[in-house]
Amino acid sequence: MATDYTVGSACAPGVPQNTKFKIKSALITIPATAVTGSVYQVLDIKAGWKVNATQVLMVTAGVGGTITADIGYGESTYNDVFDAAIDLEAAAATLYMSTPSDTAPALGGHYFAAADTLDVYMHNVTSAITTTPSFYVYADIEVMF
Repeated sequence: MATDYTVGSACAPGVPQNTKFKIKSALITIPATAVTGSVYQVLDIKAGWKVNATQVLMVTAGVGGTITADIGYGESTYNDVFDAAIDLEAAAATLYMSTPSDTAPALGGHYFAAADTLDVYMHNVTSAITTTPSFYVYADIEVMF
């Protein structure tokens, strides 16, 4: 039976090079105190992993003005994004997926030479959040070494 690498951020030791799998975050709930520019770390990425794409699956729609977020890494301005302008007020079961127009997928994914995290960057919060949005973040991983 094949080993299941689909849930969690840890990869079993000795995973062969070029192995591809998907990881899933715990349920993410954005707090009511979130403002534009808030950053929440959601998935640990190991050195030697390449993230090819991300997906966001909504569980609970947020309420409160406009609530949008990006999935990315690195800079606080999040020029390096996998999924841009995710509407966190979308209905449960809405699935957002990286597209070739998002920066990282357009470049063929991103290789992490050092361990890092994928983060939720609150792109635009226009008023108080009265119902907190919740969702899962998935990442398509390829082990490069």
